[in-house]
Amino acid sequence: EEKEKIIDSDATTAAELQDQKTSQEASTQTPATTQAENSNQSREQSEEELAKQVEKTGYEQSAMMNEEIEKSLQTSQISDKVSLAYNAQFVELSLNGGILFESGKAELTPEAEKLVSKVGDILVKYRKRTIEIEGHTDNVPVANGEFKDNQFLSAARAISVYEYLLENKNLIPQNMKHS
Repeated sequence: EEKEKIIDSDATTAAELQDQKTSQEASTQTPATTQAENSNQSREQSEEELAKQVEKTGYEQSAMMNEEIEKSLQTSQISDKVSLAYNAQFVELSLNGGILFESGKAELTPEAEKLVSKVGDILVKYRKRTIEIEGHTDNVPVANGEFKDNQFLSAARAISVYEYLLENKNLIPQNMKHS
């Protein structure tokens, strides 16, 4: 029992010494130092809260835009040919490349022009935002000699859609990208 008391006593003494040391350190800090530390902590918390709020607001805006586009797709009777996805940063419209292009080609088919035109009508509402067009291909290697590989075909397809939209819709070229 005596041994336990000594250990308890030592533990208490060590804790008391730590409290005294902390108390002394706090009293030696200048109010400006403490204020600066508090200010930094507050700023970090504010930045985290701001980032969370920006994320939340972006997500809410994307959700609303997604809903508007979904309604427009249904009204245009193309909702079965265009899929939608969104996050806090963007809304994505995906069109089936098999509908838009013949295998190994980058020219829009006549049916594709009608579909891209209807999508373009919807995009006009968002013309002041960034519109990015990404081209894709299937996994069949290009064998026609027109394109070096599928990556070049993919880029050519994006450019084809980009040019069609610029020529036929009232979109702002500076707000459009293709890749």
